[in-house]
Amino acid sequence: MKRVKFVLGLSLLLLLFIVFAHAYGTQAASSFKYKDYSLGKYVTYKGVIPTYEVDGIEADLSEQPSMISDRNIAYASVNGLFRDVLGAKTKYTKSKKRITITYNDHVLNMYIGQTKAEFDGEEIEAPSAPIRIKYKKGKIMANLVPTRFVCELFGMDYFWYEDTGTVSVNIPFSYEADGETIRYWGTKGKITFDGEDVELYGAPSLIISDTALINADSDLFGMSGVDYTFDDETEVITLNTEEHEVVYCLNSRIVYVDGLLQRCAVSPQMFYLPSIEEDIIYIPGRFTMENLGFYYFWNSETGTSEVYYEKPVDPSETGNVDEIDSSVSEEGNTDTISGKEESNTDTVSSSGEGNTDTASTEQTGNNETEIAENQGNDSETANTDNESDNTADNSNDPSDADVTNENIEGSENNGNNGKNEQPEETPVEKVLVNVVNTVDGYKFFIDKDNCVQSLLLPVPENVKAGDFELRETLLSCITDLVIKGDYSEFYKNAEINNTGESILQIQIYYDPEADETIIKLLSDIVIGCGVSDVDDNTVLVRMDFVKNIYKKVIVIDAGHGDHDPGAQAEGYNESDLNLKVLLNCRELFKDSDVKVYYTRIDDSFLSLYDRAAFAELVGADMFIAIHHNSSWYTDVSGTSVYYGDKDTTTSLNGLTSEKLAWRMLENLTAALDTKVFGEGVINKNFVVVRDSKAPAVLLEIGFMSNHDELSRLVNDKFSKKVAKVIYNTVMDIYEEAD
Repeated sequence: MKRVKFVLGLSLLLLLFIVFAHAYGTQAASSFKYKDYSLGKYVTYKGVIPTYEVDGIEADLSEQPSMISDRNIAYASVNGLFRDVLGAKTKYTKSKKRITITYNDHVLNMYIGQTKAEFDGEEIEAPSAPIRIKYKKGKIMANLVPTRFVCELFGMDYFWYEDTGTVSVNIPFSYEADGETIRYWGTKGKITFDGEDVELYGAPSLIISDTALINADSDLFGMSGVDYTFDDETEVITLNTEEHEVVYCLNSRIVYVDGLLQRCAVSPQMFYLPSIEEDIIYIPGRFTMENLGFYYFWNSETGTSEVYYEKPVDPSETGNVDEIDSSVSEEGNTDTISGKEESNTDTVSSSGEGNTDTASTEQTGNNETEIAENQGNDSETANTDNESDNTADNSNDPSDADVTNENIEGSENNGNNGKNEQPEETPVEKVLVNVVNTVDGYKFFIDKDNCVQSLLLPVPENVKAGDFELRETLLSCITDLVIKGDYSEFYKNAEINNTGESILQIQIYYDPEADETIIKLLSDIVIGCGVSDVDDNTVLVRMDFVKNIYKKVIVIDAGHGDHDPGAQAEGYNESDLNLKVLLNCRELFKDSDVKVYYTRIDDSFLSLYDRAAFAELVGADMFIAIHHNSSWYTDVSGTSVYYGDKDTTTSLNGLTSEKLAWRMLENLTAALDTKVFGEGVINKNFVVVRDSKAPAVLLEIGFMSNHDELSRLVNDKFSKKVAKVIYNTVMDIYEEAD
């Protein structure tokens, strides 16, 4: 009986420990001893030991741990945090019990046991007094100060997350682009080459759109032997090694790798950094270094782009290599900071959203186009993948194809020398047959107002215009003309008569696996394309920017999808409700004169940045994102519409994002008989509305967390009503503009 009681008691203690640890994060269970000089004796601290993160990187304060006072104020060591981590100069004058911290030409004096302080010579009052202690472990003397007070005095952003016991400190950093000052909140990255630190000259790497942009003026290229040039007149960036060449142009996603046109995820940019008073060129780190033949790894623990000449045996050994947290990469990118909401009252709830993937597209009708997830049917190896994934969290393998396809039953070796193992299946690569540059040299930009294009394309005997299958990869601005059979020899030296400006390069491939010859037309815009016969030996391919063909163009986005269900309630996924509304919109628009592009028509996923970028690619007049809301509070209900604050005025009677938001809100609440949630129309820099180049809104139809409202949201008739409001609002706007 005693043994049973002992086991039950031990189990209860273990359960309480797990609950306690979960409630306060990993820092709460520790304790340490220190000598408090105000008391003249050693005491044991048993409270929460905060973890400090500076610009997203955890600070090592293990030798001088921090604490929370009985007034719930976070304290940390002056030398441990401010000197060793933040780079401030510190001094302690024992005779006056004065702590001096100098940071960015500002001077703060604080006094042990006193709340009086001086900042830049002006007397101020601290919320609590510094204390002087001696850590028993290590016998380290330390002065501890209230960290929020000190950090905010020096202009740093300070966030406290009670659920994890974490203090997040962001050092102020900004850059100027296109005449706009942008406050940058994210990781300020470092670079190493073969394990050695690269001098950045005050211009750290920046994480933008999930991509690590590196400082082209750093010492990286000198250390790695890369020849780097920038032409001030043309703004062309050229990087060369003995074997490879990468050619960029500022503000263009078009890049030429060893002569082949590709698209990178983020264009090279020139930013003015006020901190060093210089213009700095930033280029995509992974894309650049891997295409120059180097190995690239992203170390998320240290915020470092690790570049190697030869592949290391075990790079970084951090367990976090090639994972990037860009949730705070720019002010307004998201409402979350590392997935946690900030609270000025030192309380916090948790939220977050993932948003990375790649996509391809397919044409489905005369007036509608969907962006569907790439299922691998058209996957190409690295030398033919023109929409290059440039995000910092890619694997180092340059090929997107699955290089192994193991048979599970035969993969286990049972001591028979592997006789049961099945051979690996390696996908057959497409063969590059010919490359045709439509202009002399490299071209990076297209004039959308003057991009009518005609190609006189020679064809083999008995091949007619009707034999070509048209395939579009809209986000990559690629149009494929595909014919069955191997015509490699015919097109190896074929002359293509080209007139116009919409095609930058033509690449011709043969796919042995599908037995297809593929003529890839690469552009920087989405083009409409038609093929007709000229004679027995030639077909005419006519192209133009889609907005020049279709005068009314919009994009409708169903939020979330696939592995990202969005909000969830009572067995329902937000992604499914969003899609249901979109499909109802599709039915309504199919017979209209509006060209509609849908981001998805099934349970697939597309990154937020790709969703936002699509409006510019097709010249959309409007971008409408469909979402459903959720809250911790089950009684919250109502409809709201979000918009970004960028100037996205169109020719539709001066339509802006804010005007579109008000139209949508008024029409939705009137037709659906829902109340307005909060302010109704809310300026919020969500990625899809902030980065869209057209008037853009994000509709939050209602709250799934409210049982009564959810019962309406899942109703088919209600979903059709929502779609009807969207349709009518769009058509009314066009009618008024006409």
